[in-house]
Amino acid sequence: MYNKFMSKVIFGLTVILICVLGAAIYFDILDEKTEQTESSLSSVSEKTYKENGYVLVEIGDAVVQAEVAETAVEVTTGLSGRETLPEDTGMLFVYDEADYYAYWMPNMNFALDIIWLNADFLVIDITRNATPESFPKKFKPSKPAKYVLEVPSGYTQKKGIQIGTQAVLR
Repeated sequence: MYNKFMSKVIFGLTVILICVLGAAIYFDILDEKTEQTESSLSSVSEKTYKENGYVLVEIGDAVVQAEVAETAVEVTTGLSGRETLPEDTGMLFVYDEADYYAYWMPNMNFALDIIWLNADFLVIDITRNATPESFPKKFKPSKPAKYVLEVPSGYTQKKGIQIGTQAVLR
């Protein structure tokens, strides 16, 4: 009787141990996937981003030094309140998933070109010359976008950026 009881105890403890180990492995894998999802810039040169606070976006023949807006506050504020946006600079908005994100021009002091990119960094839409006077009009892409790049107005025309142009983050 003692042997049957001990066998059941050992069996029960073995099952519990397997469950605990399985759960630990599951949550470790889940944690890794969460970290990959949370790091929307995993394909970007993390070194450049961490050291300088910007990424380089090669788009067609252009290279844009882009600040990155990832948090809700950064996305909401964007480039509002700034006086100018120098040539070859911009702001890259990073989202967890592709959607029809709307942009508008409150508190803006200059016009922008808005470049809508899919998850593969392919230009899927462009809004040219979005002016401060257009507020409260909202601009949306024709297809779901995962990334949005704002550059000075006229930049896309000057650099030949069009729908179908491939962007690469460095």
